[in-house]
Amino acid sequence: MILIEKGKKGGEPNEWTEYKLTSGVEFDARPELKDSLLKEQGYLCAYCMARIDKDHMKVEHFKPRSRYPDDTFTYGNLLACCLGKTQGESHCDTSKGNDEIKLSPLEPSCVNTLSYESGTGAIKSSNEDYNHDLDTLNLNAHIIKRNRLKVLQGVIQALQSVGFNPGAIRSQLKEWNSVDKEAKRKPYCGIVIYFLGKKLGRKV
Repeated sequence: MILIEKGKKGGEPNEWTEYKLTSGVEFDARPELKDSLLKEQGYLCAYCMARIDKDHMKVEHFKPRSRYPDDTFTYGNLLACCLGKTQGESHCDTSKGNDEIKLSPLEPSCVNTLSYESGTGAIKSSNEDYNHDLDTLNLNAHIIKRNRLKVLQGVIQALQSVGFNPGAIRSQLKEWNSVDKEAKRKPYCGIVIYFLGKKLGRKV
């Protein structure tokens, strides 16, 4: 999980603003809404950071609609998430359901508590409440940990070939902190950014 900055890529699309102000409309994940959320998030799930696209995603309400009906259409409450079921394991929004969590990918104070284990791919927080939320999201599901670890091991292997040269580490960090020409981030970049930051002796 990395910080999602709402509005940085243009903010709420005009089509969504017009739609939600239409009298009597029900919530519907309009194509323009999906496009905007995907670009904000670099085409990654807000929680597990798997690659998603417009045909393989759903729109998540961070504050559940069942408890916060007034925020049903609020753009700042909406996130793009994966479909939330892999090899029989539920995770992310699918695992969360209507539960309310405190760990928000929109808040630096939340994201900055997160760390990763380089040997297992596990994610954890220095805040016990947030660790409970990680369990609610099932972000340490076997397949997610395996995918994180595989990505990290690829980066480690590349750096080992140059002896973990500081310049190479900075270059990798810049690459994993960036988007490509299609505005896409690298999947599972959170664990790599954390690992490279630690290698440089600073928190990222």
